[in-house]
Amino acid sequence: MSNITLWIVDRLKFVFVKAGINFEQMRTILTLKFLMDTRRTNTSIQANNNNTKNSQMMALLSYGLMGLFLVIFSLMMSDLYIKIGILMGITLVMMSLTMISDFSNVILDVREKVVLHTKPIDPKTISTAKVLHILNYMIMYTMVLMLPSLVVLTIKHGLYVLPLMLLGLVFVDFIVVFITSILYVIILKTFDGEKLKDIINFFQIALAILMMLGYQLFNNTIAFSNMNLVIVPKWYHLFMPPMWYASWFMADNSLLLIILKVTGFIVPIILFWFYIRVLSKRFETYLSKLEESGERINIDKVNKKRKRLEKISEMITRSKHEKASFVLSIIILSKDRKLKVMMLPSMALGACLPLIFAFRMILSDITLSSEHMWVYMTVAMNSTYVLYLVHTEHPGASWLYDALPINNYFEIHKGLQKAYIIKYGLPILLIPCLGFAAIAGVSVLFDLLCAALLMMIIIRITGLFIAKKTPFSLDVSEANKDKGSIFVKNIMLMTAIGLLAFLHLSLQKTSYGVLGLTSVYTIINLILWHTDLFYNFYKKEHV
Repeated sequence: MSNITLWIVDRLKFVFVKAGINFEQMRTILTLKFLMDTRRTNTSIQANNNNTKNSQMMALLSYGLMGLFLVIFSLMMSDLYIKIGILMGITLVMMSLTMISDFSNVILDVREKVVLHTKPIDPKTISTAKVLHILNYMIMYTMVLMLPSLVVLTIKHGLYVLPLMLLGLVFVDFIVVFITSILYVIILKTFDGEKLKDIINFFQIALAILMMLGYQLFNNTIAFSNMNLVIVPKWYHLFMPPMWYASWFMADNSLLLIILKVTGFIVPIILFWFYIRVLSKRFETYLSKLEESGERINIDKVNKKRKRLEKISEMITRSKHEKASFVLSIIILSKDRKLKVMMLPSMALGACLPLIFAFRMILSDITLSSEHMWVYMTVAMNSTYVLYLVHTEHPGASWLYDALPINNYFEIHKGLQKAYIIKYGLPILLIPCLGFAAIAGVSVLFDLLCAALLMMIIIRITGLFIAKKTPFSLDVSEANKDKGSIFVKNIMLMTAIGLLAFLHLSLQKTSYGVLGLTSVYTIINLILWHTDLFYNFYKKEHV
C-alpha cells in the first residue's frame, strides 16, 4: 500500500509544489515514515520487525470481518442509492472512530521534532507528510472494510459502480482526516498547557459520540415501506456527507441533487488544499504547546479527593493489596488520557444508544413493553473494555508488580476490577437506567438491577482473559497488535450477554422469573467477589 501511495503522490507533485510544499523533502520524510513503521513500536501503526506483518494482518482481518457483516445491506436492500448512502455513513463513522482512537497520537506526536525541526525543513512540509502517512493507513483500512460490499455491488449493478464507490470512499477519508486536523488546529491555538491536553481528550471523546449520534440521525432520514427502502432528498442532506456520495448514483438531475453531487466532489478537494496551503504550517507550530506544563495543583481539592477515595476503598476492599490496587487503579483511570480516548467513546455510546433505540421504537409506534432491555447493550460495552485494563499511557512503572513480595495477582486484579466498576462501569450504566426508569417507571427497576448484577459477573469473568498480565503494564499502542484476538473475545462476550438477555426477556413472561434470575445473579456475585474461586488463574509466573 505504501508503494501505491508514493506512486500517487509522485503523480500529484505539481499540486504540492503549487501549494508551497518542498516536494522532495516531503517525499523523503514520507518514505522514511513507511520504512520506520516496520522497525519500531511507537504508535498504533508501528510494530517490531518480527510482528509487524502479523499484527497488521490481524487488524486488517478484524476490519474484513466487520466488512462481511456490511454485505447484508448490499444483499437485502433493492435501492442502490440507499445502499451507497448507508455504506458511506458507516464508513464515515468507522473511520472517524479509527482516526480518533488509533491515529490521534500520530498526528499529535511531537517526538520527531527533535530530529526534523533541527533541519532546514518547512513545518508545512513536515505536517503534510504526517497527514499523507495517516491517509495511507486510513484508506487501506477503508478498502478492507468495504471490499466485500464493493464486490457484491459491482456484480449486482455493473462495473460503473466500482470507480465511483472507490472515489467516494477516498473522499470520505479525506473529509475525516482534514476535518479532524482542522479542529485540532483550532484547539491547539485556543488553549495552553495541561488545559490543552484535557480539552483535546474531551474533544476526542465528544467527536466520537457526535459521529455515532449523527449516524443515527442519518438513519432517521430513511423510511421503510414493505422492506423497500425509500429516500427523499432534503435540504439538510447538504450537511450529511454520506448523502453527497449517494447522490452520485441517482439519475435525477434536480437542482438539489446537482448541488449534492458537486458538493461531494469539491469539499474534500477544498479541505485538502486549505490544509496544506494554510493550516499545515500553523499545526506544527502549535504542537509545541503540548510540551508545556502549566498546571496549578489545588492542594485542598487533592486532599478532599484522597480522603473520599480512602473511605470508598475501606468500604469495598478487604485486604491491603486489594486496597492499594483499587486506589492506584482509580487514579490511573482518572488521569490516563490515551486510555480514556480508547475506552470512553464506545462506552459513552453504549450508554446513549439504548435510549436512542428505545425512543425510535416509541416514535415508530412500536408497542413493546421491553424497550428497557436495550440496557444490555451498555452491559456489553462496559464488560468488554476490561480487556484494555492492562494498557496505559505510561507503562514504565509496571516493574513494581514484579518486585512485590507476592506470588499471585488475584488481589491486585480484584482491586483493578472494582476500580473499573466504580469509576466507569456503574456510572455509565446509570445513564440508561435513569432514562428507562423515567420512561417506564419503577416497574423496570428489577430488570435494570438484574442487568447491573450480570455486568459485575461478566466483568469478573472477563478479567480471566488478562489474569496473567499485570494492570497497566503495556503501552496503549500495544492494544492494536491484539485487535484480532480482542475482536474474537468481544464476539464471545457479546454473544453470551445476548443469550442471557434473551433468557431475561423470556423470564419476564413468568410470575417470579426476573426475581429468581436476580437472586441467582446475586449469589453468583457473592461467590465470585467474596471467595478465592479464581485464585489459581492469577498465579504469578516465574516466581
